[in-house]
Amino acid sequence: MHGNLPITIHQSCQQFLDAEIRSVKIVGGGDINQARLLETSKGNFFLKMNTSAAAAHIFEVEAKGLELLASAEVIRTPIVITFGNTAEGAFLLLENISTGYRAPGFWENFGESLAALHRKTATQFGLDHDNFIGSLPQSNKRHDTWAEFYIHERLQLQLDLAAQSNCLESSDLRQFERLFKKLPDLCPAEPPALVQQAEAPLGGFAADRVHDEVDPVPAGDPLHLGRKVVAAVVDRVRDAVLGEVAQLLVR
Repeated sequence: MHGNLPITIHQSCQQFLDAEIRSVKIVGGGDINQARLLETSKGNFFLKMNTSAAAAHIFEVEAKGLELLASAEVIRTPIVITFGNTAEGAFLLLENISTGYRAPGFWENFGESLAALHRKTATQFGLDHDNFIGSLPQSNKRHDTWAEFYIHERLQLQLDLAAQSNCLESSDLRQFERLFKKLPDLCPAEPPALVQQAEAPLGGFAADRVHDEVDPVPAGDPLHLGRKVVAAVVDRVRDAVLGEVAQLLVR
């Protein structure tokens, strides 16, 4: 361990940056990964690291998601510096963004940026790669309608896990089957929008202060092409349901 950083990760970052790491500070806020602020001879950088077996792939797709957001050119995102895997764990190195206060006009700017992001569309719902929700794999197989995508790539997969663990009764599954039949009628047709899970105003972003201007900056939450209004609401409903299922699993 080199200060607050494993030696191999310290060496990898220092070598890639071609800079001296002068100090490493612990940063809080996450419950899955460890975070560090690296103060170097070439400026400050933000580092995420994890020792789990899947961490390298998780960071790889997180970097891909951030680059996809950046390619939309409508909202500020942290620049991906590099990511890698070492004998002591995987890491994701990002531009460090100094946060500021939410000045007047922040929410208007946030809303306009989010709306512009949602105007980035495609022919199908889903994404060209799978990603993760937290540490859980998340399928983004493409579908022609949002109802098909959300049923098969979001809800059904979680229901299968709950059923395999005997957390749901057959009557519960029948209720979901009835819901699935109604979803196409409940959700009017609209083109896919580039949405980020956890993009709702309660979290998933920070205020970035650059040259006395404050811009919203989204976090590295998973992306897909889905429904712009429904995404934030149904993700919270699903999280609540999965929270109950998780409680049942540990009893």
